[in-house]
Amino acid sequence: MIRTCQWVGTDALMLTERPPANRIWYLKQILYRLKWKFAHKRYDIHYIVHERLRKNLVEFGMDPSKIIVKIDPPIYKRKFRKKKHEGFNILYYHPKSVDIGGEKYIRWKYGIDIIEKLNGFNLIRIDGSQDLSKIYPIIDFYLRPSRHDGLPRIILECEINKIPYYYSENGKPDINEIKRCLRSAKKEII
Repeated sequence: MIRTCQWVGTDALMLTERPPANRIWYLKQILYRLKWKFAHKRYDIHYIVHERLRKNLVEFGMDPSKIIVKIDPPIYKRKFRKKKHEGFNILYYHPKSVDIGGEKYIRWKYGIDIIEKLNGFNLIRIDGSQDLSKIYPIIDFYLRPSRHDGLPRIILECEINKIPYYYSENGKPDINEIKRCLRSAKKEII
């Protein structure tokens, strides 16, 4: 029997980096690293949702030959019909801070500080509990200025629905690039 393990952005991040977070995060991070220092050897395959997570696992000491990319498929696999709406609607992801890093970590990871610098747009926050089939039809742009991520399903769903997006794949969101992307997308819609 082949034993497998699935790694997403935060899982991989916890192995090697120390982002801004609450004190409980740092204690749990130490325990998490101790657990995985030994536990990772019991698995035959470590699936990652995107190639960029490989560096975290390898840096932690995992065998690169056991790491395989396996994309998490989108939940909403069909295209939704657009609905007429007022303004320019920007969707962004800001999960509830029940995560072990707390709100400080969530704000850093998802670039909430950057999103708060934008004015003049209808910002629509989702936290993972919404039915996106009701939201995608009124979305003009998806903004994800993440500082560390795997491959978010929302990006794949935006591609299916032809919703333009900004996603900082390198973990270094650029406010000027974001504004340029927003202006360009807004021009196409108006």
